[in-house]
Amino acid sequence: MSAPHPASAQLLSTRDAVDLASAWLCHRARVAGIRALLVKGPVAAHLGLRRERVSADADILVEPGRVAEFVDALAPFGWHERPQGTVPQLVEAHSVSLINDDWPIDLDVHAFWPGFLADSGQVFDTLWNSRIHSTLAGAEVTAPSAESMALILALHSLRRPLGRDSSRVDDLAALSAATRRVVPVATGETLLRRARELGATQTAAPFLRMLGVAVAADPAPSRELQLWRLKAETRGNVSAWLMEARRARGIERVRVVQRAVLPGSAELRRLHPDLPPGIRGLVLGWTGRWRSGLGELPRTVRALRSARVERP
Repeated sequence: MSAPHPASAQLLSTRDAVDLASAWLCHRARVAGIRALLVKGPVAAHLGLRRERVSADADILVEPGRVAEFVDALAPFGWHERPQGTVPQLVEAHSVSLINDDWPIDLDVHAFWPGFLADSGQVFDTLWNSRIHSTLAGAEVTAPSAESMALILALHSLRRPLGRDSSRVDDLAALSAATRRVVPVATGETLLRRARELGATQTAAPFLRMLGVAVAADPAPSRELQLWRLKAETRGNVSAWLMEARRARGIERVRVVQRAVLPGSAELRRLHPDLPPGIRGLVLGWTGRWRSGLGELPRTVRALRSARVERP
């Protein structure tokens, strides 16, 4: 399966581009001898776990230690990393976003899935050993089983903080109902067993409780679980910047605060690539950061005090 010609790719709808790119990604992984699984997107819809929707990217989870190799294998076909600003992260960056000037979508290549806290090798082996085969764009693709995919979708939703709207609650309620239809026999117990294998009992607890599973709170949460909860309770990168400032000392702390509050123009445009050109765009970018940061600050401070995340 060769890569579609760029001229043809430009004529694709976003939906067709995601389907075609997803199938092509699985093919390239097989050619390279790399284990990889499609996550979210059209396969989740085919499984009946979510409604059909138009995605802006194709997501693939690659076996541990081989993401760089897989990204290199896609480079000859015009795919390269999306430029991004340098910001601190609460947890290690879990994916690489690739773009192609001739395609209307991104490719997200995942090294691991946030919320699965077991050993990354064990997690991938569990997902791989229970994988399913499906057909997309006329080609065979591999993906996690319905049980695993349900947890992947739940964790994706749970990473978004509960805000003024109820979108996260609505998404989880819809996913819970869909999971009961797709995994009808002892759904809660089945999902709990898989969550234990993947180290997601605590991170996916709200979803598991919706399925009727009693999940007790962890009295001594690990640092990884504390960081997950902090990420799930806050928006943006304010919590990561505050933790970075707390770790820094002296003049380095001043530099951290300056980068957070007033990044340089080039860095600002990497962080916010949709800003309009000229000084107006820069002003909009800076004032937007200040507005959102100040709005999130009280909640973030409360979450940090509650989490009591230990320093590494």
